[in-house]
Amino acid sequence: GERYWDGYIDAWAQRYGRRLKLKAVSGGANRHAVMWDMRDRRRQQTFTEAVDRFYRDELERQVPHDGHRVLRQHIANARRRTNQ
Repeated sequence: GERYWDGYIDAWAQRYGRRLKLKAVSGGANRHAVMWDMRDRRRQQTFTEAVDRFYRDELERQVPHDGHRVLRQHIANARRRTNQ
């Protein structure tokens, strides 16, 4: 069944999808510009590995950005939590 937020996420994809340089799922049956379903353990593993890479790159100052306050705040608010 459809989750209550699916409609919102689909609307975001229609509104912003063409402008996104990176799609959440670029191909296959679950292709979507925005939605990334975390219920699948393989997806959790893929996401965890990507977050670990980003964390290391950020520590080594390998993540280029313009210092925008929202991105800085988002990174500062991140918390490490184990997958369940």
